Amino acid sequence: MARSRTGGSSALLSGKVGDVIYSITRNADGSFRQQISANPVERENPNTDAQARARMTMATIERAMFTLRDFMGTGFEGVDRGTNSVSKFSEVNYNVIKEQIEFWWDDPDGWDEYYNLPKKGQGQPRAGAYVLSQGSMKVQDALVVNGRGINDPYFVVSTSNRNGGVSLKTWLAQNSMRIGDQRVKAIFMEGVTSSYTAVVYVIIATNPNANPDVILTSSNFRKHLILNSNVPLNVIFDNSTGVLSFAFERGADYHFKCFSMYAERFRRPKGNVFLYNNSEFIPHAWYTPSDYGWQNLSNVKSSWLI
Repeated sequence: MARSRTGGSSALLSGKVGDVIYSITRNADGSFRQQISANPVERENPNTDAQARARMTMATIERAMFTLRDFMGTGFEGVDRGTNSVSKFSEVNYNVIKEQIEFWWDDPDGWDEYYNLPKKGQGQPRAGAYVLSQGSMKVQDALVVNGRGINDPYFVVSTSNRNGGVSLKTWLAQNSMRIGDQRVKAIFMEGVTSSYTAVVYVIIATNPNANPDVILTSSNFRKHLILNSNVPLNVIFDNSTGVLSFAFERGADYHFKCFSMYAERFRRPKGNVFLYNNSEFIPHAWYTPSDYGWQNLSNVKSSWLI
């Protein structure tokens, strides 16, 4: 089993998970980085189709582990936080991508474009239908994300349009939540170049001891809700509709182009453990991957056979 060197959501692994071997090396500046390699089955010829598929799969996962490092330390029900969760994230997503690549290998033009695959030697972050969580919670997405267009990095994440002037307990119920629950909307922002692609997230939660009877208003919502993001947002609560919205208006400052995929992770405490939903990134309904300059299997296959 792979073990962590640093622990937590930024954990780096060393050891073996399935047919993947993890190791840790240093960058030129002295910082650590994750490396992934195959547990070779066919050692005689490193350029077989099987080995090419394995290298491509591992490269895709390595980039995902870098891009989604804020999420890997939690999210898998029944799996301990930190090292074990990071290992589970890698295992689950590796198996999904491996299956997809094997299925489409002989028909690369038919590839279902749910992953922006890397060519050999490309180390930039890339979007994909990565699994963020797995669990027993059967809940629907409650946070809506809307944007302006393929070349506009602006987006808004908002809650349901119901009724204002209600208690915290009622407002949470309108958004399929209870006291102590957490919702996270994660959004793949495509960069003007691949190196700027990143995940932006919005978090809504409450303290376990929050007062369920307080009436939420535009003046007090920050006091009674836990709101967080990894980018600066304009946050507004509408008293008349009860809609809470997060507007990201500074995408150009981060060299973002637009958003391509999003996922919603739900967490509920139960005793000393957390329950999760099944969450994975899904593509923006209005555009096709080619609009973002994604590379499909037919674009990258030959580079991995060299």
